[in-house]
Amino acid sequence: KLLSNLNIKIISWGIPAGILAILSYGIVVWSMQYLEIAYVSSIRETSIVLATLMGFFILDEKKARGRILPAVLVVIGITIVYFQI
Repeated sequence: KLLSNLNIKIISWGIPAGILAILSYGIVVWSMQYLEIAYVSSIRETSIVLATLMGFFILDEKKARGRILPAVLVVIGITIVYFQI
């Protein structure tokens, strides 16, 4: 068989992920028309925090503990930019 069950499962997860990636980039570009670029780019960096949390809690990654401090620093930076502290 050309397409096994594993390949079909990978494709069924890959297509929606690709569509969501393109959609998220489009939302970022669209929001830059209405907000300052500093706000938009800082909000985009929240993906680092989310990836760290998912790696630590859901995926139980061994090296995720080392990324917690940088993720906290990203949150502090986003807070400083957003509230203009």
